[in-house]
Amino acid sequence: MTTRAPLLLAVLALATLLGACGGGSGADAPSDAAIARGSLLRLGDLPSGWTAQKAGETTGRCDTIEAAKRKVSARVTSPTFSRNETTVASGTVYLFADAAAASTAFRSLTSQQTRECIADVLRSGLAKTSTARFGKPRTGDLAVGSVGDDRAAARLTLPATDEGVHVRLFVDVVYVRVGRGVEIELFSAAPRPFDAALRSRLAAVTARRLAANLAATAA
Repeated sequence: MTTRAPLLLAVLALATLLGACGGGSGADAPSDAAIARGSLLRLGDLPSGWTAQKAGETTGRCDTIEAAKRKVSARVTSPTFSRNETTVASGTVYLFADAAAASTAFRSLTSQQTRECIADVLRSGLAKTSTARFGKPRTGDLAVGSVGDDRAAARLTLPATDEGVHVRLFVDVVYVRVGRGVEIELFSAAPRPFDAALRSRLAAVTARRLAANLAATAA
């Protein structure tokens, strides 16, 4: 199917939309950059058979995400991890000056406006790299376990027609706030959604990691 590699490229671009590639921005506080980097999703968190790629380029922009980026003390994005090019995961950590600032950003990042913008960026990116035809993306709430201080999740569903075959592409976006930090993780798969048990485990692992790193520096 010709949507495989384009789906990976599109999620690589979404990872870049959410954060910076590799390190944080130049204005990051050194200690906060280290906390964020140490809290990211890692290749070792995933089952065997997964590989890592650097984040890609994106021309997309979401105003709510850009506003959150301007408020951070650190912003770091993991590599994008994939298995067979249609199952993809990545994570971004934002750190803020305090929990109140993180809560404000969390509300904006989980808004319907942000969901719809991410869906539009995904569709646009796929349309540029695939010969498949894509329909209108849909967004909806997704259940997420009791992790962190605040949590939310959304599923973006994009219908496609590829070589006469109708398929659906799924991107699950999981947001977890822990104190003054916000984790945003992308879990993408086709033609079925990303494994729910693995998604929940990964979100819990990274939330605990962020909590421990923040606690260690506050002690």
